[in-house]
Amino acid sequence: MELERVHECQTPFFLRAEVEGGRVRLHFMVPEEAPTVRAFAGLLKEGLEGEPPEAVLSVPPTFYQGAGLEELLTPLRLRGLEAALLRLQDQVRRVL
Repeated sequence: MELERVHECQTPFFLRAEVEGGRVRLHFMVPEEAPTVRAFAGLLKEGLEGEPPEAVLSVPPTFYQGAGLEELLTPLRLRGLEAALLRLQDQVRRVL
């Protein structure tokens, strides 16, 4: 299985979304020494794994607003998180 790189992230962050049995399955590869990016992958996996494609596609790129992440993370980090979600959504669209 080939994973796609999220080029907007400075850390090597690779991901893949698949649809099996009407549910989204997510795969990530992030270096052990990148805890913030690993947390992004965990956040996306926890929130989207096993959901129907329509639910994944309906998540706005700024889903984190209001959770306080904007106060803790730099705009560059937040753009990386948004880019990862958009990349996953694009992959789901291509499968459908």
